[in-house]
Amino acid sequence: MRNLVWLFLLATPGWSEPARVTVSTEKACYLLGENVLLHFRVENLGKESIFVDTGGDYRGAPRALRYRVEAFDPLGRLLADPHPKPMCFGGLSCNLEVKPGQSFQASLALAHYRRIPRAGKYRIRVGHDLGWKEAPSAWTELEFRQPTARQAEELVQRMQHTAPRVSVRIGQLTPDFQDFWTLSYPIYREP
Repeated sequence: MRNLVWLFLLATPGWSEPARVTVSTEKACYLLGENVLLHFRVENLGKESIFVDTGGDYRGAPRALRYRVEAFDPLGRLLADPHPKPMCFGGLSCNLEVKPGQSFQASLALAHYRRIPRAGKYRIRVGHDLGWKEAPSAWTELEFRQPTARQAEELVQRMQHTAPRVSVRIGQLTPDFQDFWTLSYPIYREP
């Protein structure tokens, strides 16, 4: 796993304990169409527990809605949201205890939050309110390359043999999963 950038080091609201928020990915460069998982992590750097409030935002929605994922092109323009007005019927919520030296983690599928239009380098910010007064976030930069016809065929084959998404494990990272939603680029029509 590659920790790319972390930007938020804070005393958590309501507690005097500091926390570090990071976002990481498996690699720095992806082919357009690959399933990019953004690993959001809140690490307790203090000596007492902190609490992270998540959930209540996913039933009927295409993604967890309290996460804020923004992607910007090289000119600083915000990229399109593929689900600009999602419906949501709530969901289970929990207030997780993060003990000293431990972390809360979650994996987010970039394609369900922002549409990467073409090859290039993009800045991505991931945040969540966590039930705190200030919503922490972290940044990363990713490069996307246009796949060749052969790479597109190989990616489709690989995805067909990847396991379907497992149920969300609150506070844990999600392994890569089969997500044909990511294959929306013209190069994937033939394969």
